Amino acid sequence: MAIKFNIKVGNVEVEYEGPEAFLNKKLPELIDHIAKIKGTDFGDGSVVATKSAGISEHKTSHAKITGTINTVASKLECSTGKDLLLAAAAQLTFVSGKATFSRRDLHEEMKKAKSYYKKTFFGNLTASLNRLLRSGQLVESATDTYALEASSANVLRERLR
Repeated sequence: MAIKFNIKVGNVEVEYEGPEAFLNKKLPELIDHIAKIKGTDFGDGSVVATKSAGISEHKTSHAKITGTINTVASKLECSTGKDLLLAAAAQLTFVSGKATFSRRDLHEEMKKAKSYYKKTFFGNLTASLNRLLRSGQLVESATDTYALEASSANVLRERLR
């Protein structure tokens, strides 16, 4: 069941549209994460805003990661289509600077990883996307529009440094 909600605490506002399972699984984690962001004060004018569960602070003051999709796939030790799909999401987010991306964007990025891409990955793309959505590593921020989940983005960023 899809849900939509908006939470505003002081200057922090979070909007979400997606599966109901998020409420039990990720909402408490997201609220804790927002509360722990250094310098956040929920009432005095310090502004921290997230547009959805998957679009987080990874667009803020972090140094940009560089390299090709092959470099990203290598650093993430990709061995499956699902791994390469996640590497493509990381490439689009950290290198290309995209907060959200389509299925087509992900597939096009995967194909650029000539050292890793196999034609069978296209046939399994839907299953791989669904596994990443179910595991919470990707979120669907709008219909057929995806983003890295905040904690997943943080883990990937650290692995890519």
